[in-house]
Amino acid sequence: MSQQIRLMTHNVWNCDINFPWWEERGKDCSANARIDGLVRIYKDTLPDIIGCQEVSCLMADLLKEKTKKQTNLSKCYAFLVCFY
Repeated sequence: MSQQIRLMTHNVWNCDINFPWWEERGKDCSANARIDGLVRIYKDTLPDIIGCQEVSCLMADLLKEKTKKQTNLSKCYAFLVCFY
């Protein structure tokens, strides 16, 4: 019997702060503003493996913290982040 693996990959965008030109438009592009959307996608799709590109130290910490706090998230993810 073969088993399917669900793989997700995405560019997280290495940006932790909100920029003034986003603020002028009433938008927030900071890591704290974007994290809930990423975790919501993980909950909705339940991938087995998540590959992330452009992850800052702050975003990596937020990803670990927020995915652990999701009580109905049935998967446990280990985040391997490569900084260069």
